[in-house]
Amino acid sequence: MELTSIYEITSIEVAGEKINASISFNENHPVFEGHFPGNPIVPGVVQVQILKDLLEQVLDKGIFLNRTKSIKFLNIINPIEDKEVHFEIIQKQHVDKDIAVKCIVKTEKQVYMKYSGNAIISVLE
Repeated sequence: MELTSIYEITSIEVAGEKINASISFNENHPVFEGHFPGNPIVPGVVQVQILKDLLEQVLDKGIFLNRTKSIKFLNIINPIEDKEVHFEIIQKQHVDKDIAVKCIVKTEKQVYMKYSGNAIISVLE
């Protein structure tokens, strides 16, 4: 899924297994007209796709999120009020192409999503 017009990476830092990225949303993106008119929210599936996009950018490989152990959407991201959110990702490569992934999406004031799962490096590159 191509979401580059719905968000922009404003910063990204990699330190070993840790990825810290900040993104800003395009509050005028058409997805927010339908989700929801007058009260836009960032869909959960978009948050998960951004996580995948960030991992792919850092690893410079395609990945497939193949197993979600836990995903919690704790608060709603309003792209107008929450101009910038931070993704804190820990990714540990295991045997072959298996990657353990943990992610927290947050601002200084709130946590929006917590994710724990596994990914594999795509063989279709």
